[in-house]
Amino acid sequence: MANFNPYFWEIPVDFNKLVEFDNRCALWYETDEERESRWIKEYRQEKLLDELIDIISSELTCKQQQAVMLYFFGGKTQEEIGQIMEIPHQVVSQHIYGVMRNGKNPQSLYKTRNLLEGRMAY
Repeated sequence: MANFNPYFWEIPVDFNKLVEFDNRCALWYETDEERESRWIKEYRQEKLLDELIDIISSELTCKQQQAVMLYFFGGKTQEEIGQIMEIPHQVVSQHIYGVMRNGKNPQSLYKTRNLLEGRMAY
């Protein structure tokens, strides 16, 4: 009988039986080409994320930065961000989608938003 562990079900399996299966029968299998393609995509995404962080840090006001980070990276809704920042959700929308504030260019917000939503090639 298998031992019960609340974090993991331990089921005794004969290793010799497992090695009989081809790797392509596994629940998740990728070819060498698929793996390389995934690595390239992950590398590009990492570089894109670095660029986004630079744009957010250098081009946006503190309030805009906070709203953008919570919305796109924190997965918060505009209502939740409004509660966190103690501002109306309409103002949160302005921070995320761009309103000229303190001389900061709203085009930076549009560029950031488009990059985050995957509309621009990377």
